Formats: sequence, structure tokens, C-alpha cells
Amino acid sequence: MKNKYLCILVAIMLYACGASEDVTPSGLEQNMFSSSDFSSPEEMTIRQNFRDETGIYLIFNDSLCWREVQTPQGIYRRCEMLNLNYELSAMLSDTFRYTLLDDIQLKQRMADFLKDEILPMLPKVMYPYSFFVVDEFYFSENRGWAGNLPFALTAAWACYQTTIVGTNGQFDLSATERYNYKRQLMRGILLRTYDLLDEKVYADFYAFCESMYGEYQSYEEAPMELGFLDAYTMFGWYQKEEDIKGYIYEIFSMTEEAFKEKYAAWPIVLQKQEVLVEILEKNGVTVY
Repeated sequence: MKNKYLCILVAIMLYACGASEDVTPSGLEQNMFSSSDFSSPEEMTIRQNFRDETGIYLIFNDSLCWREVQTPQGIYRRCEMLNLNYELSAMLSDTFRYTLLDDIQLKQRMADFLKDEILPMLPKVMYPYSFFVVDEFYFSENRGWAGNLPFALTAAWACYQTTIVGTNGQFDLSATERYNYKRQLMRGILLRTYDLLDEKVYADFYAFCESMYGEYQSYEEAPMELGFLDAYTMFGWYQKEEDIKGYIYEIFSMTEEAFKEKYAAWPIVLQKQEVLVEILEKNGVTVY
């Protein structure tokens, strides 16, 4: 009997809507990263092709879309902006400076570059959600009470919503400079996406310092004595996250030869580097 009454109620509701009315729930809205509000038709073709071929959103503007907002005073249009400091649990204090890319040919070249030269170096599980491609990108990382580091021209930095990529004149660089640029770009991606692999994958790397995580460590000369790097933290209190990010940062900031020369005095650092490189390459990451 209850089912009979439910069917009658649904029929009445559908009849009330009328045959010509849209019954799609009003809460379903277009993804901000696929909006065409701030893109020319030619740019949208580049963006849509990139999305179709890679599954990743591509944007060239920090203005994402226009959205209508209902208020007690009426409806107004709001521009949704990309917030690079946004995190799920807090707001970061890193500082970003960039200029937007205006050249449509460079936009196409960057889309092809990311698709053909960068993404093949990563397993799909490590793909970022979106790329925000700009002209020049300068980044200053916040180090807590120590303040922000000086601004530096940076190939890429991964944020919660997107990975920002600076073109940085890379098509005019020498072969060596372009190789270094690509590895810096990989560094920016991996600092965010490395943990998309199961933590167990990194067990051999973590095993070196497992007993020291979460406790303040004192050392005579440098944290490298214990197998830690100071590339990603300025403190002596290391967690797994700071440990592995420090190694990713250094490994992708220089050649393998330069790494081994820089840390030649600390065998445990060289062992951890070799183990992490092996883990990453085994899981589809091109390191060198």
C-alpha cells in the first residue's frame, strides 16, 4: 500500500513540473576549471583537447568563471578566482607572483609540452587535477616563524587545486637548461602527488629513520649525520612528510652526479637517495 501511495505522489509531482520544464537538480553546476567564461574559442579548443587526451584540466587564467549568487538583496554575479593558498584544512602563507600567458601559440606549445614530455614521466595515479600555465612564475615559500624565502623563478609548484607552471622562456633555453627546467617541474608536481602511492610503497625508504620520526633530533654538525636533509625544513623535528619531501626536493633540483658529490660525506643520505630513486622508477616515475 505504501508503494502505491508513493507512485501516485511521484506521478503528481512530475505532472506539476510540466512536460516542457527542466527537472535537472539546480545544484548541478559546471566545473569551474572547465568554464569558458574567460577563454577565447581558440583557447577553449586547446583546453578541451588537453582534457580529452590527458584527463587533466588546463587553465590559463586565475579568473575561473562567473557565478550567480542568491542573497536576501537579490541575485548578483560573482567572479570565482583561483586561490593558490587554499588548503582543505588551512590557508598557507606562501607567496606567488606570476604574469598571465597571452600568446595563443605559446599556450598550444605548453599544452603539447606537458602532454608529450612531462606526463609520460609520471604514472597516471600521480597526475595533478589541473595545470595553471602562466608566463613567468616566481615563488616564495613560507618557513613559519623564519618567514618567507626570497622569491625565485620556479618551473612549477603544486597547490591544492592546481599545479601552477611557469613557461619561463623555456623554449629559448639550451638543452641543459631545459633538462633542468623539466626536472624542476617534476619536483613541483611530486612534492604534492608522491603520497598518491600507498605509503607501504615507501617502506624501505622510511625504514632508515623510522625510530626517529616525531622526536626532536640533535646532531653535532648537520642533520645529514642522521640521514635527514635540511632542504625542506629548518627544524630538527622530522616527520615522514618532511623527510621524503626533502629528498624529492633535492633529487629533482640537481643531477645525480651533483647529488652524490654534495652529500658524499654522509653515506646514509646516499643510501636513502638510491632507495627512493629505485622506488619512484619502479612505480613509473622518470627520475634521471
